[in-house]
Amino acid sequence: MDTPPDEGNDLDLQLAALDTNFSLSLPGRLKEISEGCRRLLDGAAAPAELESLGLHVHKLAGSGTTFGSPEISVAALALEGSIKRAMAGRRADREEILAELSALDTAIGRRLSGHRARPGGDTPSSRGIL
Repeated sequence: MDTPPDEGNDLDLQLAALDTNFSLSLPGRLKEISEGCRRLLDGAAAPAELESLGLHVHKLAGSGTTFGSPEISVAALALEGSIKRAMAGRRADREEILAELSALDTAIGRRLSGHRARPGGDTPSSRGIL
């Protein structure tokens, strides 16, 4: 049975709205993740905070692929690994976590700019992410 034309358009509109909402959520999600990583690196994150941070990053990793941004998923999965190691009692590697945050910021920036590379002067640190 064929789908009436209006039903297909409704579904397309709903999917587009979900995609837009995902994109709009990214700056706030990155800010929360960055703040959590700063607390981790400063040694100020309680175990419950690390668990929450790990879950937040894990959800972002799944959402990235769902919404057509596998680069976000790859970067989030790498960061999730570092957070899991910290949760297991290993000392957090500052340079590694900063590099993973930078990769996540770059992936999110590409998503928000329509997958175009940023101009050379616009870096994560110049925008206050790191």
